[in-house]
Amino acid sequence: MAEEKVSIVVTLKNQASAGLKKIGIGFDTLRAKTNRLADRVGKAKFVFAGIAAAFGVIGKTALKTSGQFEKWNVAFTVMLKSADKAKVLLGDIEKFSAATPFQLPTLVEGAKNLLAFGVAQEDVVTQIERLGNAAQGEEEILKRLIPAFGKVKAIGKASFREIRQFAEAGVPIIQALADTMGVTREEILEMSAQGKISFDIFDEAIKNLTTGTGQFAGLIALQAKTLPGLISTMGDNFNLLAKDIGDILLPVFKKLAEFMINITQKFRNASPTTKKFVVIMGAAIAAFSALVAGAGLFIAIAPAMAAAWTLATGPIGIAVAAIGALILGTQKLISIIKGDVNKQLDTVQGKIDKLKEQKKLFEDDE
Repeated sequence: MAEEKVSIVVTLKNQASAGLKKIGIGFDTLRAKTNRLADRVGKAKFVFAGIAAAFGVIGKTALKTSGQFEKWNVAFTVMLKSADKAKVLLGDIEKFSAATPFQLPTLVEGAKNLLAFGVAQEDVVTQIERLGNAAQGEEEILKRLIPAFGKVKAIGKASFREIRQFAEAGVPIIQALADTMGVTREEILEMSAQGKISFDIFDEAIKNLTTGTGQFAGLIALQAKTLPGLISTMGDNFNLLAKDIGDILLPVFKKLAEFMINITQKFRNASPTTKKFVVIMGAAIAAFSALVAGAGLFIAIAPAMAAAWTLATGPIGIAVAAIGALILGTQKLISIIKGDVNKQLDTVQGKIDKLKEQKKLFEDDE
């Protein structure tokens, strides 16, 4: 009978030992998996942060580009006294920019100059193309030729000064004028000093030089195929893509900006008592929230972070701040989960250790 009892005790002892060992291994495995999960999420936050930053930059660039186009459209609408004509002209400039090495802002400013000097809207892009060929696809030279050409248009004749400006930019304008008028180069210089070269003749000489079989015909297209030309064209196309994205975002953020302006104006127009109440309440809420532990701490600081970001970057900051808040919240949540799980595991591990101690005492008593 005694031997049977001893056998039962030994069997129970061995089963308990095996069970405790399995539990210990199980909890160690669970602890390791929990730590690995937290580490992976911690690493993933950097990926999400990078994505959020990228979207923030794209969004801000898109809104800025779209806003600039809106300003250009307003300017052309005033100059042409027609929103429809402004839209057509800006569209033509966009297409021209997307296929040439010239940057869009340069073309827009050039178009404004030509309009101001009296060039018709339907002739603006054509004249810029001819002058661009005359400039051999060089943007800085184009910036010099457009005002010079515009002055000839406005005055109605080409003086020696404008002819010299073209010649100094590398344009063989004197020979082109001589060929157009059927005279010598010396006679062209004399005629320019006497004011006998009309705008029509000057314009015809530019046209002959830069179109058809002219010496500088097609130079823009050739320059666009060079590496600098391709990089410039790529930049313009990216800007146009950003503009398309911005056109989608712009109405929303304009309303948001108007709302923020309205709120700001209402606060500024409020009575001193109301302002004081709002400031005190805001400070009290912030102070109270700062005392909240765990996930509540994140909730407390998120509004302040969003406000600061918005003030620093404008309306687009709200969207980026929201993504950033999600990242920070996820990180805090994982940290809390990790801490709680480890705490519970430590508690269970302590109980297991106590059982092991009791098992050892039991063995010693035998």
